[in-house]
Formats: sequence, C-alpha cells, structure tokens
Amino acid sequence: MFRTKINFLDSGWKYLFLTLVVILISGSCQRDDICAAATQTTPMLLISFFDEEDRETPKPATNLIVRELSYDTIIYNRANAAEIRIPLRVNTALTEYEFILNAPAAEAEDESNTDRVTFSYNPEEIYISRACSFKVNFRDLEVQINDDDDIWINSFTIEEDNIENETSAHIFIYH
Repeated sequence: MFRTKINFLDSGWKYLFLTLVVILISGSCQRDDICAAATQTTPMLLISFFDEEDRETPKPATNLIVRELSYDTIIYNRANAAEIRIPLRVNTALTEYEFILNAPAAEAEDESNTDRVTFSYNPEEIYISRACSFKVNFRDLEVQINDDDDIWINSFTIEEDNIENETSAHIFIYH
C-alpha cells in the first residue's frame, strides 16, 4: 500500500497536482495597490502676478506671506514670486486667504499691506482608483477681495474658472 502512494506521486498526476496548486496560489494574489507618481491629484490654484501698468509684464509680489485663515496656516512666507500655487479646501465651498505684501522680517519695522481674498467654488469629487482614491476638481471659481482703504491688489482676472490641473494660471492678479 505504501508503495502505491509513491507510484502515484511519481506518475504524471504529480505534475498536474503541482500545476493546479501553483495556479490556485498565483490566482489568489492581488497586484500591489500603488498610486503612480504621474497620476493627477487634486490641483492647486495657480495665481500669476502682473504689473498693473503693463499688464503683460510679470511682477513678483515682494516679501509675500500667504496665510489660510481657517487654520491660520502660512502657505508662503516672505516669498518673492511672480507665480504661486495655493491649495483650496476640499470639504467646503470657500477658502479664505490673507495676502500680505512687503511682510517684514521678524525684527524689522512693519510696512506690510494685507488684503483678504475669498475664493468660492463648487468642489467635485472624482474617483481615480482604489490605490489613488479620490481627487477634487473645483468648478465655477469666484474671487472676492476685501474692500479696505489700502488694498495692494488693484484688480484680477479669472483666466480659468474650472480648476482641473496646474498647467496654466487660473487667476491673474495685477498690482
């Protein structure tokens, strides 16, 4: 009887059995769920700054601080940039920022000028994949600048009111 079992395993059934085991094991494995780096995620709002007098000339905002008001989070700290990217809140229909021009260094005299800017929009969740989850695009962007006596943002234009990527500026700010 023992000899019969060995003969069974030595026969072609052994290879068939091993093939079935390999197929069952490999068929039950799942590929890794890794979100590729090239996958587009929730885009940021891209803002370009221009000279008010010559609207074709980029003009960096000098020593710019950008602070998100809901969480009191500084996004840019004393940046000198003609273009910035800022995040919009995905769980609400508006995000409020302070744009502080000529922000002083810690010990310097304060000659800054603060403008409060409110961005309103309709967030739209889009399912990407199990690995990447969701991203949010923003539809129908509107901008409102506070109306105080000393604004440094003279005007703006909304170049793209649907924010789906970061390839070109969504808003031009003239100062």
